[in-house]
Amino acid sequence: MNELNGSRVYLDDVSVSVLCEIWPSLRGRRLRQDYYSNLLAYLKRELTVLIRSSHPIKESDVQHILRRLDLLKRDVDKPLNRIFDILRAEYDQPQCFDVFRLGKFLTRAWVNIELDISAYSSRPNGAASEGSDVTSLRQIINERFHNLIPSENAMFKGNLSRLTMRYLVDTYGWTVSWTGDLTEHLSVNPRTKVVKIYEHKICLLHHFEFESLCPIPQEAIKEALDTLNLLFPSEDISTQRYLENEGKSFHRLGSCNRDDYRDLSHYRYWHKGLAQLLSALEEEPLGFKQFVLDRERRNFREVTTFWLAVVVIIFLTLGFGIISTAFAAKGYQVALMQYRLGLAQACSMPGANVSLSRYCT
Repeated sequence: MNELNGSRVYLDDVSVSVLCEIWPSLRGRRLRQDYYSNLLAYLKRELTVLIRSSHPIKESDVQHILRRLDLLKRDVDKPLNRIFDILRAEYDQPQCFDVFRLGKFLTRAWVNIELDISAYSSRPNGAASEGSDVTSLRQIINERFHNLIPSENAMFKGNLSRLTMRYLVDTYGWTVSWTGDLTEHLSVNPRTKVVKIYEHKICLLHHFEFESLCPIPQEAIKEALDTLNLLFPSEDISTQRYLENEGKSFHRLGSCNRDDYRDLSHYRYWHKGLAQLLSALEEEPLGFKQFVLDRERRNFREVTTFWLAVVVIIFLTLGFGIISTAFAAKGYQVALMQYRLGLAQACSMPGANVSLSRYCT
């Protein structure tokens, strides 16, 4: 049962024990539910896939499986096929498919990365896959993150001050697709205007806090934190509303003791995605937003030109309306004078006072 303290709700002992399997240093801390609710739900979903259960997964089930994490942590620098041989022997299963799925779940829970670890593990017949006799889990993870870094020729400079996801969503029609895989963070599809955002900021905070326990390159961890601080400023009210509507609450973690970095050259691992989002700001805003002055007044010329044209059209319309009314009044006066003249001429004829007695008096 969760503990309520004022407006804050804290995790119960079972939930804390689950998290301590990933970060043992959390033991003894009081952990806020809103910081970890999404992560715990994610672990339950992943475990449901692992064991293919049609029944609800409990925290105790997750904790039971996560106890195998000690093996990965202890042997993170050893050949990965040896780790899976140990797991296979522990479960005493003739087929290694289930062990592969177990390894996938453990790596997702620990470092939040989807790895094709079957390519680095011993085959069921005892044969080793290519490279499995030397490749460690740390090497696989380092390779995945190294592949995120673009070449020097593809590195650009740019000011990211205007770049927030709320602004992109509201003004340019972009959509966020949340992901639990850190290597998918800031994957951008410009055609559909969809960007993947890593959703477990609390994991980044603990990987940063407990550096010695994390095989992910620390620079990648720091940059990922910086991108979330940049795209979702925790003090921005509209960003807070957006995240709450999305069912996310990581803005409550604040900046996680990180400075504010708004220069594109600061980012290496997430450079490509940020550069693509920055270029999206050069496009035309959607709907009425294109006629509103943005925060940096970069569209000042376009907005003032549009509204000046609107004012001119209004004045011209009013002017033509006034002129048309004046000409109509003049036309009426001329027609009235012509009528009176014709009537006078008709009444001046002999006998008109009899035949036109109604008009000639």
